[in-house]
Amino acid sequence: QRWRTEDTLAATDLIRSDGVRAASIAKIIAASGSSAGSVYHHFESKNDIVLAVARGALVEPLEAALAA
Repeated sequence: QRWRTEDTLAATDLIRSDGVRAASIAKIIAASGSSAGSVYHHFESKNDIVLAVARGALVEPLEAALAA
């Protein structure tokens, strides 16, 4: 889980600064400090990373707010 979180945080930063199209898998891997194998172990594709970023930014805060 720790690696997935670090990869997602790196992807979030890149997507915010560069946009989804420009935030390539190679850039995400470099920014996360993980190996390509580690990233692909947790995510099958860039789309999976983008969904994880969206979940962290939108779904999880809403779920927490509704649970409170």
